[in-house]
Amino acid sequence: MKVKFNEHNTAYVTFYKWDYGQELIFDDVPNNSEIHFPVNNNTDAVKVKIINNKCSIPNSTLTLNNSSFDAWLYIDDSVQGKTRKTIHFTLIQRAKPNGHIYNFEEDKIMNIEKKLDKFQGKENAGKMLVVNSSGEVETDNIPQTTVDTQLSKTSNNPIANSA
Repeated sequence: MKVKFNEHNTAYVTFYKWDYGQELIFDDVPNNSEIHFPVNNNTDAVKVKIINNKCSIPNSTLTLNNSSFDAWLYIDDSVQGKTRKTIHFTLIQRAKPNGHIYNFEEDKIMNIEKKLDKFQGKENAGKMLVVNSSGEVETDNIPQTTVDTQLSKTSNNPIANSA
């Protein structure tokens, strides 16, 4: 969904409850920008970085909220971090789809799947994909012997090095 801010630095967007895999698209935002989405009845926020003027909406935002809510554009310019703009979400209620079960791990899994899709390709040939304990995906040219050593520490099965 395209986000357009008005003269009061506020944007209005509408989504349906139970939707997933949604994203916000911006015209132009500075590097190091992120959107802070509310969770736990606005007591906490999930931070999602804006990359190439796009930001994935956490599935929990559209699943666990029951009404309208605000998210915030936060910009960190290395000197200061500041909330700059507000995005007001109108959440249209609808019946819960049959069999829909949501858990917080879905957001991590979806994020990993998106990064895996982007990772595939010739430009990443020979690179290793690593998922850290926070569920973030990292890529690096990690020597196979290092990977084998780390995997053998976490597994009872011997790892055969085919190289």
